[in-house]
Amino acid sequence: MFISKWFRISLLIVICLAVVVLAGCTTTPKSVVVTKTEKEVVVIPKHLLFKCKVTPPPNVEIYVNSSIEKREDMLINTNVALYQDLGNCNNQIEEISKFQDRQVKLIEEFNREINAKFESQYGK
Repeated sequence: MFISKWFRISLLIVICLAVVVLAGCTTTPKSVVVTKTEKEVVVIPKHLLFKCKVTPPPNVEIYVNSSIEKREDMLINTNVALYQDLGNCNNQIEEISKFQDRQVKLIEEFNREINAKFESQYGK
């Protein structure tokens, strides 16, 4: 039986296109349907958000009417109190930083778990 040259070329082109289309279908990734999304707000605990206490300077009238020794005592006591205030404020900031670090670790751990579940279910 005689098959024309054009028919053979057309058949070859159709077969090549079919192979390309089928090869493309086998490499497409599986689709994932997200059925639920949640938003979560990480809130810093209220006990870490209070304003830092600042010890006020001595009362002007009492300070002016005091002896030199008493003035020195007032200034030293105020200075010590301010250093304590600063230390308390730094501790508060450190606690906020630790809280934030814990939250970041929790989120990273959660993301690793979700990615592992996704990869085990759908492949890489």
